[in-house]
Amino acid sequence: MATTNRGENRRRPCRAWPPPQVGWNTASHCPRRWAARRGLQQNPQLLLIGTDCPHLNPALLQAAAHRLGQCEAMFHPTCDGGYALLGLRRFSPRLFEDIPWSTDRVAELTRARIRELGWCFHQGECLRDIDEPDDLFWLPSQWLGAALFDR
Repeated sequence: MATTNRGENRRRPCRAWPPPQVGWNTASHCPRRWAARRGLQQNPQLLLIGTDCPHLNPALLQAAAHRLGQCEAMFHPTCDGGYALLGLRRFSPRLFEDIPWSTDRVAELTRARIRELGWCFHQGECLRDIDEPDDLFWLPSQWLGAALFDR
């Protein structure tokens, strides 16, 4: 609830984000595009990260932020053809247009777009993300033990 100047409580409508997945592959509905535009309006650089990559640890994020200070874009591709991290210091909607999300072409097309835009970029090491049941093999072993015994 929001508080007015008089201290009265009133309800404000809540907008859900991301929007419903109708036309999801259009750039206007892409949450990455929205986050990149919004983030770069408020910060000189940003890192967009996936939540399904256990190898995105603090040291890797710090190294990515440092590397981004030397170029306009950087990313860590995933072994299945996507990316786990995209760092930007510039924004262009073109970077997110006509990308077939959740396919093995995402990193390849993103790399091509960055080159098309003429941006300096760095590509980090290939990381494993967890998209399918077979990917659970790549979870750090200490995570599995914690999941079993922390109940």
